Amino acid sequence: MTEPLAPLTAEQIHLAISVFLRHAYPDGAPSPAAADLLPPDGEFSVEQWLTGTMIERTPLDAPYGEIKTASIRLGNATYPHMKLRLARAPKSEAFLLSVDSHDAMLAVPAGSPEEAMLEQLKMHNATVGQAIQTEWDQADLPTERNHMRHLIAQRKAGQ
Repeated sequence: MTEPLAPLTAEQIHLAISVFLRHAYPDGAPSPAAADLLPPDGEFSVEQWLTGTMIERTPLDAPYGEIKTASIRLGNATYPHMKLRLARAPKSEAFLLSVDSHDAMLAVPAGSPEEAMLEQLKMHNATVGQAIQTEWDQADLPTERNHMRHLIAQRKAGQ
């Protein structure tokens, strides 16, 4: 990553979403709800898209400069709540990409009939999320892992 803390571009967002959808929906197109969240083809205003009504952001309804996190609920073939998450890097205006499987809060009593099914869902989500993250890293997109690698390289170079 030559500019690890540069603002996200429309091209990077398209690539991140394309990778996400390819892994999340290996047998076809995303759900209609997820398709409605996609940015327009070609160039678009990242600021306008991230402050649009379809993007979940914190603080709620924050203008672009005050967004701490933004989430796009793209789902996957078996779970509609998986999100592409953008979070501001520490001490930066730039966003870092991550996958939020949004299933950590799901729990059932131990030994219940749903326990095995829920664990299988969580394992599936983790596998999909890891595949997405790995391809993002390989594409040199601004992920948390790539950002940390850059910081470590900077520290080593400064020593």
